[in-house]
Amino acid sequence: MFTQAITVVLDDPSLDTERWIPLPDVARICCLSSDWLIERIEDQVLEATTIEGCYHLSPTSIPRIQHMAGIERQFDADPQLAALVADLMEEVRSLREQLAFHLRDG
Repeated sequence: MFTQAITVVLDDPSLDTERWIPLPDVARICCLSSDWLIERIEDQVLEATTIEGCYHLSPTSIPRIQHMAGIERQFDADPQLAALVADLMEEVRSLREQLAFHLRDG
């Protein structure tokens, strides 16, 4: 069976980012096992909250999780390294957006 990860875009300002998504749902969205996510939460590579005894993740963590999983697969990277690279990629994206904004308005 072939599965493909769903890319979730969370740039819509009307999206309530304070809502938490149960871990099994995040696993399905990202085409990952719950064990993969739990391992990274327990290793403190992913942030999660516990609601009624179950892990829940922020909707904004989904793109980061997808990047981390891709980096781990593609480069056989350690989870800590994959998290660092995903964070750096997000920072570069944010800086590029800021630069484009300043160039456009400048």
